[in-house]
Amino acid sequence: MAMAGAACMTPDDPLVSKTAKAPSPTPPKKGRGKEAALVRIYVETMEVDPARTQPVSVYRDNPITVNLDKLPVLNEAHIAAAEVLQSDEGLALKLILNTQGAWLLDSLSVSQRGKRIGIAARWKEGRWLGAPRLNRRISDGVIVFVPDATPEELDWIVKGVNNLANKNK
Repeated sequence: MAMAGAACMTPDDPLVSKTAKAPSPTPPKKGRGKEAALVRIYVETMEVDPARTQPVSVYRDNPITVNLDKLPVLNEAHIAAAEVLQSDEGLALKLILNTQGAWLLDSLSVSQRGKRIGIAARWKEGRWLGAPRLNRRISDGVIVFVPDATPEELDWIVKGVNNLANKNK
């Protein structure tokens, strides 16, 4: 399910890797001496069409396999800000979407309720960070989940996402 404004990606894109290992040794380009981090969000699908979908392994400690569309439904252009929060389950990543991203997430959370979203990031490394389930309508444009990342990686991702979001304003 491709949505308006989603960046087109090829099957070889490192964020659509089958494994939870770092998919690409090449980090995103730095802008004006600042780190940048790319975040892409994909939706789970029941289709098994190798041209459009791909099974990915998410979470390194207790891996699960999720069959995802190869095209992202949300990307870094839809993210207005990111921050790290403390939750009962550990450090959580909060992604705050811009107006268009919030609208797309609202629509997605209703139409794809019960499915997972695969969240991938590329910073100095690259990895599938999580696959939270869409259990409710998300109308506020905020995604909060506990990612498969160390505190240091989370700091890098948040700085990189915020640098890119500020550059895109």
